[in-house]
Amino acid sequence: MCSSDLADLRRYYDENLDKFKQPEQLRAAHILIATRDLQTRRPFPAADKESRRIRIGTVRRRAILGSDFEKLAKEYSEDPGSKDRGGTYAFVKGQMAVEFETAAFALRIGEISDVVETSHGFHIIKLLDRKPAVTITFEQSKERIKSTLVNEKANVLMPKFTENLKQLYNVVVLDPKFNR
Repeated sequence: MCSSDLADLRRYYDENLDKFKQPEQLRAAHILIATRDLQTRRPFPAADKESRRIRIGTVRRRAILGSDFEKLAKEYSEDPGSKDRGGTYAFVKGQMAVEFETAAFALRIGEISDVVETSHGFHIIKLLDRKPAVTITFEQSKERIKSTLVNEKANVLMPKFTENLKQLYNVVVLDPKFNR
C-alpha cells in the first residue's frame, strides 16, 4: 500500500470517526410477566394485572435469595424472544423500552433490579456484563475502510464500464430491471 493510499484511508477514518464508535453495550437477563396478551396486544383486566405484579415480586424474591436467574427465566418468563436463552439480551441504548434501559444501565454487574413496568409488562433485570463505549482504532479499521473505498469507486465507475461493454459487443439487455 503506497503512502497516498494510506493517506486516503486515514482521511476517510478522520472524516467519518462516528462510524468507528461503538456505544456502551449491556448483556442482561430479564424475566417478563406480561400485562397484555402477546398475540392480540390487548391489556389484561386490572385484577389479572395485579396478580401478575405479585407473581413477578415473588420471582424477584427468589432471585434475590440466590435462585439461579437463568432457570427462573426459563420457568417463569413470558418473553418468547429470550425465555429459552435464560432471558438474555445484549443491547445498546435505544434498542429497548426506556424504562427497561434506565433500570438496566443503572445496575452494577450481578445486581438485580426492582420490578420495572413497561408497556409489555413487569420485568426484573439482572446485569450480566457491561462493555464500555470504544472507538475502533485506525489500525483495526484499515481493511474495512479500504473495502469501503473500493466499493464506492466501483459504484461510480461500473455503469460507464458496463455501458462501454454493451456498445463494444452490441449487447442488448432485455430485462428492464437491469437497464439503468
